[in-house]
Amino acid sequence: MLIQSYKNYVQFLEKPRVSTLQKILLFMVGLTFVLLGSSSAFLYWQYQKLQPVRYQNQYLEIASSGFIGTNQSIEETLNTFKVLGTKVKIIDELKEASSASSGFFVPLDDLNKTIANIQSVQKSLLFQKEQLEELSPPGKFQNIHDQLKQYYDQTAQTFAALEKEQKFTRDLLLALGPNFYLPVLTNETLWQLAKGQDIIDYYQKIKGEANQTLANLAHLEPPQEFQQYHDTQLAYLELLIKTATKITEVLSEDDKLEKDGATQLEIAYQVLTGAKRENEQIAEKLLAERLKFISQKENFAKLASVKIRQNAINGRLADIYNSQPQTASYRFPELSKFFDFPRNLFNYVTSFKI
Repeated sequence: MLIQSYKNYVQFLEKPRVSTLQKILLFMVGLTFVLLGSSSAFLYWQYQKLQPVRYQNQYLEIASSGFIGTNQSIEETLNTFKVLGTKVKIIDELKEASSASSGFFVPLDDLNKTIANIQSVQKSLLFQKEQLEELSPPGKFQNIHDQLKQYYDQTAQTFAALEKEQKFTRDLLLALGPNFYLPVLTNETLWQLAKGQDIIDYYQKIKGEANQTLANLAHLEPPQEFQQYHDTQLAYLELLIKTATKITEVLSEDDKLEKDGATQLEIAYQVLTGAKRENEQIAEKLLAERLKFISQKENFAKLASVKIRQNAINGRLADIYNSQPQTASYRFPELSKFFDFPRNLFNYVTSFKI
């Protein structure tokens, strides 16, 4: 037994002892794990601490980007009114020289584009409102959240009324057709050729088409704001029919035999000249009524309440962004110093021979 104990003692003495360098290395490894664990814990704490700010910024990004996108769509729609209003003015100024069909199809095409833009804005408003309703706003943003929802609701109502106006404008245009969109009473080329029968045939044809157009307009039920426009259009057609009837009657009579008497063609042209003076007033009223519904200026006025709310929300969002803290990836500028001690200690120890 004594011999066995001695053997155990000898074996213990023969075991390799842990060197100082190994102890230092073990200490450094342990210290490194401690530092990494501490930094991970700190990062997690920092992440949790900034979580509310991150959610606030995420909410602001979604809400403001939708608001900005919708406003851009509204501006694009206003620009289409600018183009349409300008074209209508130009065509009206050149009505005696321009093709009636071009005067009809150009605004018709632009009206279709405008209606499509309005409908696109309405879809955008609905989408942004629904997206906003799916978000749970941070408490500090509840007020701007409610303002945005109200803005989308009220703007959608404004654009619904605008769409209704543009659709009736298009319906009125379609009822008139290409022949009577421009308030023109004659074809000057026929008078220059001085062929009475051709003029009679022209006005008989025009009279029949004008009566059909009157019937088309009778089927429309104009909203109150369109009543003046509708009535002015009727006044033009009635003047055209009356002028056509009178000119046809005059030209159907034979020329009188008086020496210095006017020919029936000259008398008929005098009738046309008098009708033109009356038609100038009607044409001015028609242009003014059309521009009420298609010019940028008039429609900008209709959207004035939208712009006021838009500017108020823009200002509020700017104030929020200026005061809102921003999150960033946390950096440890002094972290390297934690590792300087074990690194320097290791370099110091290894400089000796052990």
